[in-house]
Amino acid sequence: MVTVERFREELLAQVEEFTYRWWTDRSLEEQNFFCHVDDTFYEEELRAEAAELLELIFAACLGDRGTGMDEWAKRCSAKRALQEVPAEEAVERFRMFRRVLHDSFTLFAERERLGTVDSLRIAEMLTNQCELAMQLFMTHYMSIQQDYLDEQKKRSDIERLASIGEMAAGVAHEVRNPLTATRGFLQLLAEERPHRFLEIAMQELDRGIRTIATLLDVAKPNAPLGPLKQVSLCDLMQGVVELFQDKLYSVELRYEFDDLETRVEGREETLKQAFFNVILNAIEAMQDREERRLILRHKRAGDQVIVEVEDSGRGISKEKLPLLGTPFFTMKDNGVGLGLTMVYRTMHEHYAQVTVESEPMKGTRFRFTFSL
Repeated sequence: MVTVERFREELLAQVEEFTYRWWTDRSLEEQNFFCHVDDTFYEEELRAEAAELLELIFAACLGDRGTGMDEWAKRCSAKRALQEVPAEEAVERFRMFRRVLHDSFTLFAERERLGTVDSLRIAEMLTNQCELAMQLFMTHYMSIQQDYLDEQKKRSDIERLASIGEMAAGVAHEVRNPLTATRGFLQLLAEERPHRFLEIAMQELDRGIRTIATLLDVAKPNAPLGPLKQVSLCDLMQGVVELFQDKLYSVELRYEFDDLETRVEGREETLKQAFFNVILNAIEAMQDREERRLILRHKRAGDQVIVEVEDSGRGISKEKLPLLGTPFFTMKDNGVGLGLTMVYRTMHEHYAQVTVESEPMKGTRFRFTFSL
């Protein structure tokens, strides 16, 4: 360890030269690889980070196994992700860092006339710490990238649902008026010449008009139902379940509430309608199943509340999962396909993330993640 300490003192005394060599250690083929190479601020920032990493590597080699390197990787990867630095560039810079560090140690070992065994042992330690730093950096970097992609997908889903909803609402407006007029004329005709076919026709028209009215209720930005307040989702779900007592006699109902105290800010009535639709779908999905199990979960994870509704119903195929929440998409024989559209809209209004996991003939789990 004395040898490592001497190498550390020597290299840190020349840290400016080391980071300059690292920054300029590029072959001709790599000159156009780095997208920020001419950015003076970027160069100064990265050279400072390289000097910090050098200190952390020596500290680890000398026995300090603290969290400093992981914290460095988390902080630096967040900056690179924000600057949209390609992952390939980040990896190549770590390789350059390792190469310059190895070259520096080779010169030191020759000058100090270190034995082969000691030289190989120290070189391996330095290499391992460089690899660890790169792994920590890339782990955090890819996690940030995935979070970004998830957020982009969420925004895309919201925009897709909004555009479909607006289009459907426009069509509904145009269709409702002639349907209502037709229904009125049929009623007048039925009064003059009663016939059972006219009654059937009016019933079907009424059903169509109700469907259109439901679509418009879902698509248009209605006035909020009730004020914003602190809502206990545990109490809310238990209240919703009580409305289905006549349907739950053959269902195994389980409450897995790990947290009973945390509340979320929201509009209780709209949230109640959303969970009513989700639980109703779960119950109906189990109608033809021998094993009927409904699980409601509630837990807190840091600054988030996670609610899950899981059933053992017929499930949904992987291909159809992206269609959930799209107006008029339904898997029910007599469904309209607007219930989940309202659920997704309500959750987006409450800034809650919706994720669905499902497997045909095994069941479905809806997860709602609310930020506190």
